[in-house]
Amino acid sequence: MSDDLKPCPFCGNGSLLVIARRASIYPLPDVKVFEGSVLCEECGGAMLLRHKTRSDTPDDIGVGEVRDVLRERWNARAQRTCHIRYHGGTVSEGGMEAEDWYYCAACGEELPKWAQDAWDEYEFHDFEGAMPFRHCPECGAKIVSPPDGTCRMIKVSLYDEEGIEGIECDVCEWSDMHDWCDPMPDRCPGCKRKVVV
Repeated sequence: MSDDLKPCPFCGNGSLLVIARRASIYPLPDVKVFEGSVLCEECGGAMLLRHKTRSDTPDDIGVGEVRDVLRERWNARAQRTCHIRYHGGTVSEGGMEAEDWYYCAACGEELPKWAQDAWDEYEFHDFEGAMPFRHCPECGAKIVSPPDGTCRMIKVSLYDEEGIEGIECDVCEWSDMHDWCDPMPDRCPGCKRKVVV
């Protein structure tokens, strides 16, 4: 089974363990549920799945179906891409400073502590050498860096309650109102980098 799986999207390890087991409880009649997971033996990264089938599905077939679906999802999850972004410290209403952190631009989630520390070290060394991890630990998106001197504009909704269309630079976080049907600017007004699609 491990030979059919791509390397772990979190750490790149190729030694993977697939576990599939039957779950016997489900509140609907005529339904049998199989649970399975793919677990990386190196970093503990995992993907869990519940697969519903008919109640008369033999256990060996249900386990096989779970394995097939898990393999397909595990191998497809690195097709999305993201950038790791930095959020500087801020001052809260109480006057205390919140710490700075790194987060994934695709899912918006803050990186876990181990990834924060690793990315901080990578940045300290001016992003030289191999990235400490190649995929977001939260959503599995592949981390890519735009070519030097370029940035990307992300479509965003400004002023949530009003839903005004806007754009935001993925490098400097400059944002402004912008109709999504209009062409993107050639250069970012914030970081002055060339905007790439």
